[in-house]
Amino acid sequence: MIYIKSIVAGLLAVMLAYLLVFVIGISVLIIANVPSKEQDSVIGFDIVAFGRSLLAISIGVLAFIAGFVWEYLRVSRV
Repeated sequence: MIYIKSIVAGLLAVMLAYLLVFVIGISVLIIANVPSKEQDSVIGFDIVAFGRSLLAISIGVLAFIAGFVWEYLRVSRV
């Protein structure tokens, strides 16, 4: 049961990390586009391309490991 709880915590950490990266990415793009005076300028955020990048995979793996270890240590102390 400890492992199942730890896996669920790891998956929740991955979802939270990706949500945080998405919100930060959109915020940065909005802020970067505000000074633009031209109406034709467009800045895009391709979430599919980001999801396939090495950076996104690394963030996901690190978030999963952090969530798994945190929950495992928390539950095993009880």
